[in-house]
Amino acid sequence: MTVERFIASKNPSKAQLAMQEMLRDIAVDKSYSKMMRLRLRGDAESECHDVYYTAMDGDRAVSRHWMGWGKHEDAIGNWGNFLTIEEYRGKGIGGSVLKKWWDDLHSTDHCPLPLGFLCTAGNTELTRLYSKFGFRPAIDGRDYGPLYMPLGNSPATFRELCEEYYQPSDTIIRRPAAIGWRHEIDCLLRFYFINNGEKFGIDGIESVEELLVTDKSRAEMFFTPSEKCVGWAFDGKIQLHPIYRSAMIIQG
Repeated sequence: MTVERFIASKNPSKAQLAMQEMLRDIAVDKSYSKMMRLRLRGDAESECHDVYYTAMDGDRAVSRHWMGWGKHEDAIGNWGNFLTIEEYRGKGIGGSVLKKWWDDLHSTDHCPLPLGFLCTAGNTELTRLYSKFGFRPAIDGRDYGPLYMPLGNSPATFRELCEEYYQPSDTIIRRPAAIGWRHEIDCLLRFYFINNGEKFGIDGIESVEELLVTDKSRAEMFFTPSEKCVGWAFDGKIQLHPIYRSAMIIQG
């Protein structure tokens, strides 16, 4: 058994092809599954860092883990998709995958650090596991996900991260939605809304991911002049972080 690390690209490694096969029949109609496949094919390599770890039993991928972030400054990292095939569980294989990730995370040669990692981890079992690596609940008063893990000089808590990221601006810039900024909407902004008791989503669309894998021409994003992504739109209907709701919108 070996643990392989690879960055998704259009020129796939043996491990990348093996992971594609591992995912072949998993939740094929779900948007998160479509997004995983898109990124795993290397279709987002011009905009995103997508780093994968997989335990290989010969030519077969039997455990997986992923982290990804956009190729821009102050990127928000998304972390997860951790899974071990059922017949390989209880043997320490998943732990070996996470150890490889943990060791790499502290080498900037292997992993240029984003602003911090966010993940959903919607149950206490995953929360307990991920807490070993520094993840803490992002939502006040919860003992389960969503979770936040600061990196380097990142703010210590999710609330402090939001206070630092969302700085007032009289003007925001409207642009077509791009996959490289998905985590700033579907993780950072969404978790902010949850933490403040506001509903996230537009007309039944619960993530910009849904649009990026179906018809991204219907999606837009909003940026401050300092290149912070602070909102999104679907068919012209807008959802913004509260401090930008009175800002003037210009076309970028």
